[in-house]
Amino acid sequence: MSTGVKLSDELVTLYQAFKLSSNKSQYIIMKIVDGKIVLEKISDSVSYEDFIADVNKDGTPRYAIKKLAYESLDGRPCEKLVSLTWNPDNGAVKNKMLYSGSKDALKAFDGISVVVNATDASEMTLKVLVDACTKV
Repeated sequence: MSTGVKLSDELVTLYQAFKLSSNKSQYIIMKIVDGKIVLEKISDSVSYEDFIADVNKDGTPRYAIKKLAYESLDGRPCEKLVSLTWNPDNGAVKNKMLYSGSKDALKAFDGISVVVNATDASEMTLKVLVDACTKV
């Protein structure tokens, strides 16, 4: 399902810089405003708790991309770009449909290794994201 929501030009440009390993930013939080997916926040914080607090700031849907550092199954340090769609079960139906139908626009971001869709806080824990990274 397509809703016609597109990525803002500013966000596309920002993502190209964000994904570079030389860029120290750790995550991007995005939301839909006036039919476009726009930047809400970019952060250098490595704290997973900060990331989750920003994603679930007011209980409304958001998109996020995180540089997730983790240890592989054989003990090597790894990092992947993880796309997270936060669409809480208890949210407004209209918002849930808008965010669910618009997440395909994020496919324009190249380099994302893992996609996680969360409707409950238990689906976006660090363990869930790391498990998703080690399966790929």
